[in-house]
Amino acid sequence: MLNTRRRYVSAILIIGSLAAAAYGNGINPPRPKGAKTVEATCKDRNTGTRTVVERARITIAKPEGSLEVKIGKSRRSFQLSQFETIKIDTGGPNSDGFGKASFNLYKITETQDGYVRLISKGKPALLTGFSTSKEPLSLPLANCSEVTFRPSSQTSEGARGGGVPKQ
Repeated sequence: MLNTRRRYVSAILIIGSLAAAAYGNGINPPRPKGAKTVEATCKDRNTGTRTVVERARITIAKPEGSLEVKIGKSRRSFQLSQFETIKIDTGGPNSDGFGKASFNLYKITETQDGYVRLISKGKPALLTGFSTSKEPLSLPLANCSEVTFRPSSQTSEGARGGGVPKQ
């Protein structure tokens, strides 16, 4: 009997440790554990309207909290929380998927000129998150002429409605 209990407890612990972090399902906002939540404001290239994206992420194949940039010949990924503003030129992406841009990073006072990832393997980089009315939102990053980032006033864990998401 004792061996059977040990097996059940071991199986439960193993299964629980294999569970991956859940991404947003379009109903409940994701709660990125340990990550800084960022609020982004996208200024539309054509209309000039500003759209606020709460819990902003960059999504190409999967949601990520970072954006790949090229400065000179080096490629680096920066967390969205490290950006202050990104101004994307109107030329569109190059053949490698990067578009010309200038950006300001927090802690660095000068503007950096370089390139940001707009397309990867034929898929556009999307600025995803939630609108101020808590609806899922997805905007192509290339459609934004300027993106302003700021740390969200929300905490990263259970900020909206407490710990356990609704089923």
